[in-house]
Amino acid sequence: MNKKRAFAASIILIALTGCFAGCGSQPIRYTGEVEGTSSKGHGGPITVKLTLVKGKITAVDVTHFESPGIGLDFIEQAKPLIIQANSFDPVDGLTGASVTKSALMEAGKQALDKINGN
Repeated sequence: MNKKRAFAASIILIALTGCFAGCGSQPIRYTGEVEGTSSKGHGGPITVKLTLVKGKITAVDVTHFESPGIGLDFIEQAKPLIIQANSFDPVDGLTGASVTKSALMEAGKQALDKINGN
């Protein structure tokens, strides 16, 4: 009886693991560009264009920046972290440029939500 329960538990665990692996924040196969715009920034919104290949972020471009010169160093520091993690989550751990950080995260997450249909 214990072997049957262990087997059933293993099957359930495998099924759940497969679901969680496939239920990420963005589709696995999406290839293309998508933009997102924040509602905040020092002097207005920030617009981010993401390039994705098979669900992986390969480029992050800020196509509209609200205040030239403010936060640009922060954005350049954040770009490789976003690409490496395939997520905007690492940006939250960076210090400095708090308004720019919030706007960048919001714009990026909005872009990814468009892919997911949210």
